[in-house]
Amino acid sequence: MTDPLASPDIAHCYSRFFWVETSPLEGTDPRRVTSRSELEDLLEADAAAEGRVWLGQLVKDGWELRSRAVNRALTQIISGLVVLGLVKAVTPEKSGKTATCYIAANKYATGVPFPKIKVTRPNAAPEVQEEEELCDLEKERLANMKRNQELLRQLGLA
Repeated sequence: MTDPLASPDIAHCYSRFFWVETSPLEGTDPRRVTSRSELEDLLEADAAAEGRVWLGQLVKDGWELRSRAVNRALTQIISGLVVLGLVKAVTPEKSGKTATCYIAANKYATGVPFPKIKVTRPNAAPEVQEEEELCDLEKERLANMKRNQELLRQLGLA
């Protein structure tokens, strides 16, 4: 976007990006800022004037917010969830912590309970299996164990 206020008499034409307020207050000129930082300062000031916190913006899969505004934004969001009854505040006196903690306010609906299914466990498998049921790998493993036990017995360690 080029600067519409630039004079056509200027020999050096260049593009300059800026943000212009699309719906200014009645009787005022649209505000214009030239940097993202200025824009965020303006949005934070407007929100503060209305008694709220500027919550940043959602971009693709993320929430973009300046680091200095994170605590105020989270406080406002959690307070809103408490007002809606979706989160409950646990005071330090009740939790034993030094700060207020928050927990989800789970809501349960009454209804028909789920049926209880009894699980029957099969009898424990016999420890001794017949030699023909073992795969080749198990047979080799058992042979190695026998050989190791014999070696330990010869060394007097078993």
